[in-house]
Amino acid sequence: MNTTNEVVIQAAPYVRTQDGTYVKTPDAAAASASQPPILGGETAPIANHEPVAGVYATTTVAEGVWVPISQIIIPEEACPHTQEDIDSRAVSMARDGQEQNALLSKEGDKLVLVYGHGRLLSAQKNNWEKLRCDIKEGLTEAQKLLLALAENAERENESPFHTATVYQKLMAAKGLTQEQLAQEVGKDISLVERYLSLMKVTPAVTQTPHACGVSLRQCLAIAKLTKVEDQLKVMEECATQDLAGKALEKRVKELLNPAKGDSEASAKPAVAVEEKPFQFRWKDGKLLIKAVYAPGELNFIQFTCDMDDAYSAFVKVHPAPAVKSAHPEGATAQPAA
Repeated sequence: MNTTNEVVIQAAPYVRTQDGTYVKTPDAAAASASQPPILGGETAPIANHEPVAGVYATTTVAEGVWVPISQIIIPEEACPHTQEDIDSRAVSMARDGQEQNALLSKEGDKLVLVYGHGRLLSAQKNNWEKLRCDIKEGLTEAQKLLLALAENAERENESPFHTATVYQKLMAAKGLTQEQLAQEVGKDISLVERYLSLMKVTPAVTQTPHACGVSLRQCLAIAKLTKVEDQLKVMEECATQDLAGKALEKRVKELLNPAKGDSEASAKPAVAVEEKPFQFRWKDGKLLIKAVYAPGELNFIQFTCDMDDAYSAFVKVHPAPAVKSAHPEGATAQPAA
């Protein structure tokens, strides 16, 4: 390991400042911006120093350094990724280099991954020995969880089960109630409750690759099932066959009550009438909602989730009418949309 104050990373010199951080020199920054990252180079020395005092005090130990993947500890709550996602990113990284740094937490002599699990898996797919990372020291458990949440918030295939796990760990780390957690992450309390209700599902189900390809509503339906084999089966159907909506609800009911499902299938109803649990209608600029909730058949969290979906479908076809404003006498009012 290079022990001097100046190290070479991707053929670009980083200089250690008085506060122990590593910054790229202007010439090197311009040079590296004009070419894709190159795997290799030296790993910057990791300083042993105390973080600055403060509730959220952290110290940047190094930035943009290549760290041997074998030295990186992957926590159990690391974000899962599908094989398709790993393969696609691996191709991009092989062609263009690693565009974004992963983040590591220096904890004693250990380097723990905070985010960048997908980049690490894709680097391994390419047989890379090192991953380009930023390293911080003094991060609390809560900070690491919040950083991971923020990093993964924009991912299209973020697993709701993974979000639920992070939420629960964040509650434990900071001693939060569900209401306080909702404020901490900037989400509605009902949405937070839905995520946390997924924690009853076993890790054997939540950590499978298919968990990245299902929506929150699909996960809530899967959570109703009592058998692990049924949960795995339906999750695969959701991810690969796009099982959703009423078809998903019917599938879950059939697995929960197989005998009842067989008898209903054999019976011939005189008149087939589709029950609509939610009805919406605009009146005087206000939305009238008629809903039927059967506590014995559906938990309230799933009910509100279904109502959100039904409302979204309704307003796409019937958008809110324009509100009529008062006009002076003799003026012509604009027609409502």
